[in-house]
Amino acid sequence: MLTRGSAALGSIVTLAMGCTTVIREEASQETNCTCMTSVDAGNDDPEPDPATTTPVDDDGDDAGGGETESPDTDTDTDGGAAESSSSGGSPNGAFCGNGIIEGLEQCDCGEGNVCAEKELGGQGCVGLEDPKAPGVLTGGVLLCTAASCQFDTSNCFSCGDGFINGNETCEPGQDIETSCEELGLGLGEVSCGDDCQVDTRGCNACGFIYTFDDGGCSDGWTTSSTTDDAAAPSWACGAIGGYDEGPGFYSSVVWGTALNGPYQGNESSALTTPAQDLAVCEGQDVTLTVRHWFNFATSDGGLIQVATANPDDEASWTTIEPFAGTFYSALVTASHPPVANAAAFSNFDPNAGTWVTSDFDLTDFTGGDLYLRFVFGSD
Repeated sequence: MLTRGSAALGSIVTLAMGCTTVIREEASQETNCTCMTSVDAGNDDPEPDPATTTPVDDDGDDAGGGETESPDTDTDTDGGAAESSSSGGSPNGAFCGNGIIEGLEQCDCGEGNVCAEKELGGQGCVGLEDPKAPGVLTGGVLLCTAASCQFDTSNCFSCGDGFINGNETCEPGQDIETSCEELGLGLGEVSCGDDCQVDTRGCNACGFIYTFDDGGCSDGWTTSSTTDDAAAPSWACGAIGGYDEGPGFYSSVVWGTALNGPYQGNESSALTTPAQDLAVCEGQDVTLTVRHWFNFATSDGGLIQVATANPDDEASWTTIEPFAGTFYSALVTASHPPVANAAAFSNFDPNAGTWVTSDFDLTDFTGGDLYLRFVFGSD
């Protein structure tokens, strides 16, 4: 092998798939009543009430011998029987300012106009419709207009006003400070709904992502030799220190075959992920995307394998080939299987020495645990 060789697994390994009024419980016992007189415009006079009619004899005189007096029909000029409404009333029967929600009132905070929850009818800003607001109301203080006993939403927050207030978790057009992965919902993208709540319908629980740049060397990744006859694994995790035959100085964290020098001869080593539960992915199309860099000697190379059980058993591993991106480019003659005499990433690829991506189909391996490993072989 040539001492200039190097390989690195890059930063991303992705598996995608006024006052408010409450109704008072009891009305005042002092009820204002309005008495009305009904006049029949027809000619069918009702039968007289014997109890209130003066008897008349056959001669037309009253039984007492005196003249018959007409009943007093004068109307009380002080607004008695003919009064149509009480002081402070309105045509709909509501009395704004009496502390009782009635008629067409939405609220009534009483004469002092100091609102409690009860005097707002139990209503708050949230859930109240306001056609003048840019969006749904999400919090704030609901008021009551003293003159009309209607809701005043001037102190309420609304979705779309450019500020994250009330019960809002986002605002349309602003960056969302969370992700599907952080929420434990796999891959995909979150968005901001019309109610200013984070919308996770774009997330797909069938998936995971490893970004070494952000999280460093992920827990659970292991290195090993595929055979006792091979040299010790050279895989390491960290920042690349500027090796001439490598990708140059690279401050982001990567997994690579030796970070500051050449890989070893006679190596057949694997970098293995922890188990990924893909039971939820069963029946779905699942793609693995790998970002990687390589600079192999002519006879050396690397490939990717999967296993669904017994990862310590070499017979459990199956080599998968890319269907998009950078492909395996040649049969390489490394010293040990599974790379020896197999199609692999190699320096026959015109993109060798640059960061590339490769896509693999994992649909046939869903339904349970899945292990991935990145195998490097040299002669």
